Amino acid sequence: YPNPCVNELNLNYNLVTATPIKISITDMIGKRVAGVIDETQTSGPHQKSISIADLRLTPGIYFLNLQTTDFIETHKIVVEN
Repeated sequence: YPNPCVNELNLNYNLVTATPIKISITDMIGKRVAGVIDETQTSGPHQKSISIADLRLTPGIYFLNLQTTDFIETHKIVVEN
């Protein structure tokens, strides 16, 4: 949230067990444009704020991909000026 986003995207997620996690952003054709997280995290709730400017994302539609060893989830995000 928020979605659409302008300056920052906030992620909230909960891990049932400690696990390696990867969060990345891809464009409309599936090309990876940013890696956000690639590490092992502890179980429990997690929050991550992502600066749109730091990722150098231009306005458009992207997909946020969250992957653990046994779970994959994808969300559409819209970046605006």
